Amino acid sequence: MNPQVTTLGRSQPTAVSAVNKVVKNTYMLLAMTLAFSALTAGAAMALNLPHPGVILTLVGFYGLLFLTTKFRDSGLGIAFVFALTGFMGYTLGPILNAYLSLPNGSQVVMMAMGGTAAIFLALSAYVMTTRKNFSFMGGFLMVGILVAFLAGLGAIFFNMPGLSLAVSAMFVLLMSGLILYETSNIIHGGEAGLRQQRLNVNGFTKKTAPDTVPFFIDTHCHLDATEFDADRDAEYARAVAAGVGIQVVPAVSRDNFAAVAAACTRYPGCLPAWGLHPMYISVHRPEHLADLRAQIGARRPVAVGEIGLDLFVRGLDRATQEYFFVEQLKIARDHDLPVLLHCRRANDELLKQLRRIRVRGGIAHAFNGSPQQADEFIKLGFKLGFGGAFTWTRANNLRRLAVNLPLDAIVLETDSPDIPPAWIGHGRNAPGELPRIAQTLAELRGLDIATVARATTRNARTLFGLAEDPG
Repeated sequence: MNPQVTTLGRSQPTAVSAVNKVVKNTYMLLAMTLAFSALTAGAAMALNLPHPGVILTLVGFYGLLFLTTKFRDSGLGIAFVFALTGFMGYTLGPILNAYLSLPNGSQVVMMAMGGTAAIFLALSAYVMTTRKNFSFMGGFLMVGILVAFLAGLGAIFFNMPGLSLAVSAMFVLLMSGLILYETSNIIHGGEAGLRQQRLNVNGFTKKTAPDTVPFFIDTHCHLDATEFDADRDAEYARAVAAGVGIQVVPAVSRDNFAAVAAACTRYPGCLPAWGLHPMYISVHRPEHLADLRAQIGARRPVAVGEIGLDLFVRGLDRATQEYFFVEQLKIARDHDLPVLLHCRRANDELLKQLRRIRVRGGIAHAFNGSPQQADEFIKLGFKLGFGGAFTWTRANNLRRLAVNLPLDAIVLETDSPDIPPAWIGHGRNAPGELPRIAQTLAELRGLDIATVARATTRNARTLFGLAEDPG
């Protein structure tokens, strides 16, 4: 069994300090927003304001929630947080007035508020003392809240008191689960914790990097892809401005050798890798292997790639994949070049061939195997590529690996335009996202981003045989 991921090991006092700071800032902001919400609720009660109604309440709540999420990394995010909690306080005021007008209404209100505070503090304290990871609850909570919301609408429009009571109980359970989930995210380096650390109560973004921009190497970026045709120059410039000084651009077939070569000629710091990708075996031909050798002779790359095996996608003939993989390993061996491995659901099969045909190491691109498989790749001189996939809080295995693997075995990559990080969602990835990916790795390991940048850049330079930057 693998130990559960945690950034709070006894050997990582820096991580403990970082988490304590996140918790302190989060609860400070929470206290201020609750106070503001109480103020608006009190004003609504004193002025005896009417309730805005179900429709306006829903529109206001979800509209402000959307704006809070959209601007979470800027000063506007703080403003929308206060606007949201203030609006919730305003809608609560008339409800409290209605309860207070009932017999024993004040006792009901006090019990509800006191119970809410006690549950929140108890559950938060439980997560913080046990350090348990509740990130697995994300999907369940999202679906549960949606179901409860729809059931609540049904109870309102069809006037069903029994359903209203059931929905209220359901929301109590879901909100309790949400407290566990969000507190766990703060402690275990999830996106919520990182977001709260980056925002202070004055509305300014906290500095998460030193004054000088660190130097990064994106070890896997398809800058030649057609997805960048409209803004390739701008995305390259954005990456350079963010500190991404070198991008390794792998080919996927003989037909895109020219596109890779053009990108690497146009953009300083872009270095080619030539290879035949396993997902394109339908277009590969045996004679393309001779073309690959010729391309390496004409313009020496930093690696042979992207090559490997894909046992996840159906319809890709395994024997054909293995033929091209083995032959390209021989080419890499003959030219003393490392390899960039596509290794989806195929780690053991790749290791078998790598033990038979020894090459000058390489990168297990987008690695998502076991710690034992990682150790076997490292023994063979390989680095393990980490990119956008591990930034998602639900990626438990990847986050364990990111924390527990030796830092000198890790390199950074984006695989642009694919494998977008959590903050992009399902949009197009780009090489300019690499520093934020590095920041996520730094937070998980309890390190500063400069340390991660130096280590991963050194690992990539060593692997590819690149000289140190004199600057």
